[in-house]
Amino acid sequence: MANSVTAALVVVVGALLSCAHCSENNNTIDYPACAGLPGPICACGKPDGKPNLCYACSSCGTCLNCHTCSICDKNKAPIPVTPPPADWVPRINNSRMLYSTASVLPQLPLYPNIGNGYIGGTLGCFKDYQPQLKAGVLHIGGVFSGNETGSNRADIPGAFSVYPAKAGTGGTMTDVEYGGAALDMELGVFYNRSFLPGCGNATLEQTWFAHRANRSLIVYTMQIIANGEHHLNGTCQIMLTSCNQNSTNMDPVFNFSTKPATQVSTITQPERSTEEKTVVASAYDYISNGTVVSFNPSTTIKSYYAVFKTSLPQEGADMRDPLQAVEKEYSLYRGMKDGALLQSHIQAWAQQWEGRISFGTSTDNGRAVASAVNSSFYYLLSAARSDWPYSTSPGGLANNAYQGHTFWDLETWQFPPYAVFHPELAPSLLQYRTDRLPAALDRARTNGYAGGQFPWESGFSGYNVCPWTTGADFEQHVTGDVAMAFRLQYYLSKDKEWMKNSAWPVVRAAAEFWASRLSIDNSTGNYTVLGVVGPDERSGKVDNEAYTNALAGEVLKFASEVALDLGETPGANWTKLASKVFLPVVTGVYEGGPIHLQDNQYKKGQIITQADVALLQYPLEIAGISEELKKNDLAYYTAITNQNGFYTGDSSYSISWIAQGNRTGSDAQFARAFLYLNGFPNGSVVAPHFNPFNVWKERASTGEHLNFLTGAGGFLQNVINGYGGLRARPDRMELAPISVPNADNVTFTSVNYAGAKFSFAYNNSMMQFTLSKLPKNAEFFVVQNSQSHSINLGASLYLPVGAAYVTLNSTQHT
Repeated sequence: MANSVTAALVVVVGALLSCAHCSENNNTIDYPACAGLPGPICACGKPDGKPNLCYACSSCGTCLNCHTCSICDKNKAPIPVTPPPADWVPRINNSRMLYSTASVLPQLPLYPNIGNGYIGGTLGCFKDYQPQLKAGVLHIGGVFSGNETGSNRADIPGAFSVYPAKAGTGGTMTDVEYGGAALDMELGVFYNRSFLPGCGNATLEQTWFAHRANRSLIVYTMQIIANGEHHLNGTCQIMLTSCNQNSTNMDPVFNFSTKPATQVSTITQPERSTEEKTVVASAYDYISNGTVVSFNPSTTIKSYYAVFKTSLPQEGADMRDPLQAVEKEYSLYRGMKDGALLQSHIQAWAQQWEGRISFGTSTDNGRAVASAVNSSFYYLLSAARSDWPYSTSPGGLANNAYQGHTFWDLETWQFPPYAVFHPELAPSLLQYRTDRLPAALDRARTNGYAGGQFPWESGFSGYNVCPWTTGADFEQHVTGDVAMAFRLQYYLSKDKEWMKNSAWPVVRAAAEFWASRLSIDNSTGNYTVLGVVGPDERSGKVDNEAYTNALAGEVLKFASEVALDLGETPGANWTKLASKVFLPVVTGVYEGGPIHLQDNQYKKGQIITQADVALLQYPLEIAGISEELKKNDLAYYTAITNQNGFYTGDSSYSISWIAQGNRTGSDAQFARAFLYLNGFPNGSVVAPHFNPFNVWKERASTGEHLNFLTGAGGFLQNVINGYGGLRARPDRMELAPISVPNADNVTFTSVNYAGAKFSFAYNNSMMQFTLSKLPKNAEFFVVQNSQSHSINLGASLYLPVGAAYVTLNSTQHT
């Protein structure tokens, strides 16, 4: 098995490093046009006549060892492709760990993230080709600096962007040899291994993790580990190189000069002048550039801790004196045994991974699909927690993509996987909107509308922070997107108490907004929204935007439904408006027949940047659209979507093709997702960047905002709602499973429905339901072909694979 892994890695670091769009005629291209590695791209011939593209050192005029595809270290010396350490191989084969032959700190351009939903950061030492990454910088959820449209996540310097440079004994040191880096997604730990020739070829392992249970804590360790016959026989001194960001350029500003550092700082400017400035306090071990750390046979591990607290109200009593709080917590961790914090961290992550998707597969491509699913879940889980309701952004918590602001990306694309598999996290993400409803009410009132209007971009305050004026003023569909996330949570939880106390004010305000925003189209007698920006933002401000119109109708329908559930009075015109939303259908644009027109200003053949009309089929599932019209919409708009467009919603094409029974269309769109990752090992999909840690890119070729968790959420929906066929309805959860490409079988573990949890596994012939949690006074049923099957707690049910639904006969959620 180890040989097969090595072979696969050679392919990954070889064929998948291609920048095919910028390496025509086998010319070498400087890195800024491609992936950002320190060297040009080389194209070398292979026996099959196809070029084998790989990176070479910029000091070399030709391809360097191209058939083994070397890359270069910081000194432009080749790093040969090497197999992973033997103890990593099983986890790599099980798609629980992502591996790179190169050390992440000095070399890689696409860094992984660590985080726990409170604090997070991007590991690494130099700025990527996207400055939003700011490797080595930390962010805390809810901590923003800058007024109004100048608001962005406050950059907090990290202490532990360090790597070993030299090691030796008796004052003589030699260069360290890098042995590889790995992200263990299941454990939530990043590893970096190095070999120490100056210390008898002992192995040094560095680890970093943001503690999942103790939210304020980041841990960094250095440990000498056994390496075959190579053990530490005497004292080994290791000199560290630090690439921590300059704190004087950050906000809040810390001046780390003591060990341990205990400091407090305040953001420069809040979003609104009426707000207090957020205070951030820190206490941690400072590692300066050139620090020498000593190990001996009795001391083989060194641990370093960083603790952060803020003055935000969710800190509880600690908010009154954050500095005293971090000092106390730091002292507590300092007194613990080495390894104790790692164990509690791993246990906390194990609880997170109770909800997951796993695959049975024996192919390299299958493992690529499994690792993409696992990494997508890992990055999403790293950005959220139940006790810190500050939402997340298109880039999660670890980086400053889109200034860390919250968009529709959260509610429409990231939220659904949380809601299905992580009911402990989903309400916290929506609480962010409930807490900022007063700002939405104020915005609607200021703009002359009823109800609540959520801003296109939101930060700490809930007021508009979008620097793009057109989007800030007219990309109003976000108010509907928020309501649809509340709908999904209500259908999945069946929790009327939550709806009444937390969600209903938001849903009602959204409905009131759309009721005041819709106007009559005199030519048809239907209702429409004029002057908006739709998901295809490059089209600008338009009228009769299909997605926005349809969304407005769905909000009004849902609000009317909830009002009846709660015994509230729906708006007098909500039902009428929802039943007569204008969705124009035209001929002459698509040669295959009629289609929905994206908007009044849309012209035949006009390229769009991302899915728009397709969203009527998923996630909105607008009723009454003919099968012919659905197919025509997908065929036309898929073909004119920019191939380097934003990976925001394009998963809807695949999901909708599945609903149409078109596996060719769905599988092709599913495969395209891997252009935004690291391709397929067999070369059928060749990604344009070296991306061993599955960092999601916003755009396939040019990358742009990273790590693009909007894409991660959409990709997971492709598996859950597309190939799994999962739909949440008012009275049931539907499933219509079909095989996932490159997977022999699929298991959804710990699916959340109405307070129950069940696992759902299937292959090409059978499916199995296993019930693991059931609310008091409830019965769990699976219905297929009008036959109802009851399942007891802990029991399993086997049925032929095919459409079915689950439901509860319960008094728990009424």
